[in-house]
Amino acid sequence: MLSITLLGLSACLKDKNLVLDPDKTPSVIEFSTINDNPAGIGAGYSLYVRAYDIQPAAVASIDVNYSGPNAAPSDITVNIGVNQAAIDAYNEANDTHYTLLPTSSYTMTPTVTIKSGTRKATIDFTFKTNVFDLTKNYVLPITISSVSSGTISGNYGTILLAINAKNKWDGRYKIEGTMVDATNATFTAKSPSNADLYTQSGTTNAMFDYSYSGTFGHRFLAGGSDSYYGSYAPVFTFDEAGNITSVVNYYGQPAANGRSARLDPTGVNKFVSGTPGTPGAQFKVKYFLLQPGTTVRTTYDETWTLIGPRP
Repeated sequence: MLSITLLGLSACLKDKNLVLDPDKTPSVIEFSTINDNPAGIGAGYSLYVRAYDIQPAAVASIDVNYSGPNAAPSDITVNIGVNQAAIDAYNEANDTHYTLLPTSSYTMTPTVTIKSGTRKATIDFTFKTNVFDLTKNYVLPITISSVSSGTISGNYGTILLAINAKNKWDGRYKIEGTMVDATNATFTAKSPSNADLYTQSGTTNAMFDYSYSGTFGHRFLAGGSDSYYGSYAPVFTFDEAGNITSVVNYYGQPAANGRSARLDPTGVNKFVSGTPGTPGAQFKVKYFLLQPGTTVRTTYDETWTLIGPRP
């Protein structure tokens, strides 16, 4: 069972009549966001990313909080809905392309009750990740549509949940190895470095550079300083035996700037130890960045070691 726990900030900037005396702080009803940092913010909405193994029923939960100095004075009925407009506004503000999670792909508790004398209630979810279209970037924009009493938070009354399905190669990896750019000798590998593999299909995973560029890309050093190639990130295809059968560019073959990727068949190109999905599992891969056309510009020879699940 996987649980989504999202942090509640008792001071909501959009809620009016806030005062300095904590005992007089007005209580609001909001999604809890404890121990969780948003992956993005736009148009007044926060986006949180969650990834689940591909399965018929990935179970999760989110709390709704009654914040403020006191517990709920009486039972409070909280109705939960879905807000498509929040996705539209977020996409426009951030130039992203998130898609509403289809209703056939999940179930959700539509109504919960914060009991008198308590501060929270729990919304239960079941995500059917085995029926996800893995080419889509799904978001579930949940909103507190109404409450029987009290005030809905202006900041955390609606949040966006980016729901990802994970195959067994998905995760956070340490990368060690070499990189040679035929056009610029000052471009060298950032080794070791960390990156995520994001599920793209049941057998493919794209490299996501969370620690530097914050996008699908491959970090390296340019004269000793961090950099990355624009519109280039490797997508690895695995077979059930753990072999890497191809590498392509996430941004297209080729991308608009002419960059593509290709597996180097002289490499090991397979898992060499451990079990995929288990920390310590390790694969070796050798591949190229091609630019222009089929010209090899950059050669990578890398060892990837799984650290654990990505957030």
